[in-house]
Amino acid sequence: MVSGLSEILDYVRRLKGRDIVSPRPEEESEDIEIAGEETRDVDEERICARKVSRSSIKLEDQRTFRYFIDGSVSSLPIKAVSVGNVEVPIHLICIAAGAFERGVFGGPLRPTEHIVSRCLLALPYAAIKDGLGQFERPPGRELTSGSGVYEDLKGYRGPLWIDTSRRLNGSRALNYEDLQMVGRVRSRAANLAKVLMRVAELGVLYSLKEALGMSDDNLILMDGPIAPILIYANLVSDRFGGVREISDPHLAYFYLRNVISAVKRVLKIPRGGFQEVFMSREDELVYVIYRMRSFIRRGWGEEDEEASDKHTSIMISAFTWLRPSLLTTAGDIWSYSSGVARFDIPIPSLANEDEDWYMPDYKVDVNRRDVDEKLDEILKAIYRERYPIPSAPRGSIRRYTELYAIYEAELRLKALIARARSSIGAGIHV
Repeated sequence: MVSGLSEILDYVRRLKGRDIVSPRPEEESEDIEIAGEETRDVDEERICARKVSRSSIKLEDQRTFRYFIDGSVSSLPIKAVSVGNVEVPIHLICIAAGAFERGVFGGPLRPTEHIVSRCLLALPYAAIKDGLGQFERPPGRELTSGSGVYEDLKGYRGPLWIDTSRRLNGSRALNYEDLQMVGRVRSRAANLAKVLMRVAELGVLYSLKEALGMSDDNLILMDGPIAPILIYANLVSDRFGGVREISDPHLAYFYLRNVISAVKRVLKIPRGGFQEVFMSREDELVYVIYRMRSFIRRGWGEEDEEASDKHTSIMISAFTWLRPSLLTTAGDIWSYSSGVARFDIPIPSLANEDEDWYMPDYKVDVNRRDVDEKLDEILKAIYRERYPIPSAPRGSIRRYTELYAIYEAELRLKALIARARSSIGAGIHV
């Protein structure tokens, strides 16, 4: 059984309340609000448009993505505890995040040693205690910003729990009166689960980079936008925490170089437009590249706007149509812009370490030969990943915007969560 899970289930069985049979993950629920990306105006700088054709990729072009990082999460309501005249849900959060490696000669992805799979209890403990006066404290260790969140998720062998009535910085998110709004309690658990998944993904990146070493030049593809989640870098380790404020440009350069993030759901289109993207053909992709200095942020309740803006300014974003022929023939989405994918490229992937790449006024000069060559290698690597097509329902944009390797990694991680969920089902009602 997953570490600490038996103790958690024993605790849940002791609580007075109603067991929730056949729990459905909150991520699949339609009756609560799950926070996502919040769009807003951006300060944008158009850098260039680039073409990559099939004929331009030579056999000797050996630079491809070697490692792939993704995460998955499931927030399961497993008990409803009576507090006053309200049933307050208690959740079990299951998280999986990992790095997968592709061999030099291709083939299926292989899991690396950098895999995190964990279940923990989530409940509004402080708010419930305010209402009842006394309430049994969960067993094991409480996750807080001072507890070394990633290290606990990865290495602590006992039961873990988190108080959803508090933010990770310790401030209050839910009071006793808020328990009346059950939907808010459920949303809080699901949103905090998402944050913990992002921390786990960053932790996997950190441990992979440390293992590979400073001189490693392999390309890493990470699912989802990396800039907004770097505000959680301090929850990974003190060393990696320097990335949050770019307090150590040398370390930040090391951790961010060659880490490309794939965004399959583009919610903000640059005001300057990217009409050239729609000129893409099956044998030639057009990338339109912007630097978005204030970008989309996520509304999970733990955010720091100033830090998030700083991280977006050290990225450039390449927009493209990955699969033009599918878009124009399948006919299951009417808006071509819905088929646009975005790839965020940290400036350290292009600049030299001794430059002031972290300064807001740093100019990304794609006419400089070394920058041009590095950018060309990354865009060609993305081109190589377009096929096969991930399996997705008709009408889903994932068929058009997701890379198969990320899809494959996600399937592996969901299998880990499914295994944990089977243990929960067997143990909660014993």
